[in-house]
Amino acid sequence: MGFWNEKYDELAFPGGLKVGLEKIADGNLKTMEIAVQLLELRPFYYRAQYNRMAITRLLKRQKLPPKLQVRFDTTQQKLRDWRAKHRRPRWTL
Repeated sequence: MGFWNEKYDELAFPGGLKVGLEKIADGNLKTMEIAVQLLELRPFYYRAQYNRMAITRLLKRQKLPPKLQVRFDTTQQKLRDWRAKHRRPRWTL
């Protein structure tokens, strides 16, 4: 296995992806802040979209502080806007 495969969990999220997801589920405010920052930046790496969706699902279940909730909602609105702009037309007969 290559370096990336061995270090994927560690590199995908600060402190490790598995630990980060557990901390978000437990309501750790610092980790939720980092997760919102990750959603704002939208980094591109292997399985990035999968990880963003997992983080988003967990954050939707948490009670976020008002300022963090606004930032999270903004990331979700930007994602909806991007999808609407880049949606492929459906072919109909």
